[in-house]
Amino acid sequence: MMKIKESTSRILQQLWQHNQQNYMVVGALYHANSLLDENATNAWPFIFANLDQEELSKDGKPTVAEKAVFGGLHSYAIYQQQNDKPAYAFVTEDQKNNHAGFFRMLGILRSNDDLRMNLDSQVQKILGITNLDGILPIIYHLSAFMRSQMPKARIDFAQLSQDFYDYQHSNDLARQIRLKWGQQYYAAPSQDNN
Repeated sequence: MMKIKESTSRILQQLWQHNQQNYMVVGALYHANSLLDENATNAWPFIFANLDQEELSKDGKPTVAEKAVFGGLHSYAIYQQQNDKPAYAFVTEDQKNNHAGFFRMLGILRSNDDLRMNLDSQVQKILGITNLDGILPIIYHLSAFMRSQMPKARIDFAQLSQDFYDYQHSNDLARQIRLKWGQQYYAAPSQDNN
């Protein structure tokens, strides 16, 4: 089930309409550290309107779905900064090669010998952490690093949100997500990813 990916995808489309980015909301997402951050309030209408009622918090503590969507959107906002074209890619079910996946794009950067050791260290940290709150700061750091190294790449941030959602459900699912990320990162980049 890919409900979170679909919700995030809708939000990303809403943030970029008529060839114009909603700079206020993307800027708010960039500056917010969490869904509870004051800066995030500008993004709440987009996030809450695109989640089902059962995915919304009833007690003011962010739900698994809210955390996942915010994590993907914050990663997008970090990468999108100073970019005049949309930085997200929509990967359909027919495009299962993961060429636009976040870790796939990091894997392409890994082919640069000057970057490999630093990237490997950061990705190894992510692959060894079992909770979402522990990996998000590293993901955010890598979003900024990726922006500096490949600013025109288009990344499937909606799938990243879905991965964050699945990651929180059980240790088994978290291990499966980490395995997928490791495979995307360490697999040799194919020639069509240039």
